[in-house]
Amino acid sequence: MKITHAVAALAALSLAAITPARAEIARDVFTVVKVPVRGEGSDATQAKRLAQSQGRRVAVDRLLRRLTPKEDWEYLPTLAAGRPAPASGLRAPSDDPLSPLADDYLSQLSLQSIIGAEARPQRTYIALTDREMEALESGIEIFNEKNSATTYSAQISYSFKPSAVRKLLRDAQLPYSEVQARAALVLPVFQTPQTLMLWEPENPWAMAWRARPLLNELTPMLTPLGDLEDITDINPRQALALNQDALSRIAERYNIGHILVAHGRLLRVDGQDRLQVRLINAYNDLPPADAAVEEAVIDGMASTASTPVFVQPAERQVNVGEVLEETWMRAEAGGFAALAESSIDGVLAGYGEEWKQRTLIDHSAAKTIVATAHFRNAKEWMRIRSALIAAPIVEAVQVQALSRDGAYMSLRYLGETEQLRVALEQNSLGFWSQSGAGVWNIAAVDLVGEVKARQLRAPQRPKRGGGWFRSENTSPGAASSF
Repeated sequence: MKITHAVAALAALSLAAITPARAEIARDVFTVVKVPVRGEGSDATQAKRLAQSQGRRVAVDRLLRRLTPKEDWEYLPTLAAGRPAPASGLRAPSDDPLSPLADDYLSQLSLQSIIGAEARPQRTYIALTDREMEALESGIEIFNEKNSATTYSAQISYSFKPSAVRKLLRDAQLPYSEVQARAALVLPVFQTPQTLMLWEPENPWAMAWRARPLLNELTPMLTPLGDLEDITDINPRQALALNQDALSRIAERYNIGHILVAHGRLLRVDGQDRLQVRLINAYNDLPPADAAVEEAVIDGMASTASTPVFVQPAERQVNVGEVLEETWMRAEAGGFAALAESSIDGVLAGYGEEWKQRTLIDHSAAKTIVATAHFRNAKEWMRIRSALIAAPIVEAVQVQALSRDGAYMSLRYLGETEQLRVALEQNSLGFWSQSGAGVWNIAAVDLVGEVKARQLRAPQRPKRGGGWFRSENTSPGAASSF
């Protein structure tokens, strides 16, 4: 255990007090929300048991695919399709751009043999029994429950034990991600040859987005209320034109820094509905992808290229107007609801893949670095501690020396240093290396410039005990752990 329960609880309380309001949008990635279930049996009890069991299989299926990259899905069991639990080696269709790709796509495929399949080194196929899946579960929440003497239906949210899921994937040597990106507001603009809709109550594209649980994804989203203020702020033409004045108004009101336009364009051709979906970066308060880092002057001293004051954001920088994901799907005319659902699942899977790749945790390799935490008060120190406690890739932290405005520590973490930076930046913390010092630095984003300027004026390495730091051990003869 890398931290004590008491300290973890204290740090969690401190983090809750200082987290920005928009972070409240985030949800638990180990919960799969409102899975529709239906069962039929000899009596009501059996029907309920069968429905909940099948719903659990769907939830586990969706969870494992949420956390792992597409390239490793062949190692996962095909639970959502009702197939036998051992992994089957099924692969998602990728050659036909019109093929639907959704969480439940496996139900549309025939079982393929894994005999002769070439597995990547170290990866192993996951097999799960119903009892093992039940053991992964930490709780359920039931909505819209209906039952008769022989049938049962409901929507069930399944929550799973993070430690058990992590162990399952770690034992299979499958890298995974559990770090959420900052949330984005999505504006579902629907276009046909005759109409252009956004806020209209009859907009079927908006209905599909609102029905889709979005907040528990690694790339969480929320849909706007569609109230009078929304209608006043922006219309569908302004949304497609990426009108920054209109978008900034709605961004400010929702206290959010990222807006996506989900442009759904429906055409009817030869008795088929064909839906083109483009997920467009409409508004982003991060700098554009091609923005040069400007030289900053602090106290009359310019920063060097090796130690810029600018802090790179965790998200990939993209330009306004960039199409982040695009799909074409088709279905027989009259089945728009299912087509929209598959299209949303497909575009979200593609959109989230890059973030997943950037934040993958690979338990096959661990690294240890030395880091200096810079802070102005106890609250900032608790913020840094909380971020390290919460980071899933951090295995252990040892505080070797502590002062009123800094801490010297060693960090053991999984994966790449870039992934550690991303995890810390989710808590608005800068993470950088002082050129030539061999020590990494952590500080609140608004303190980074000041610390870097100080390092430029008088570069020095922190010392254990005495000097800048005062040794503070929690146990005799050992560095303090938290």
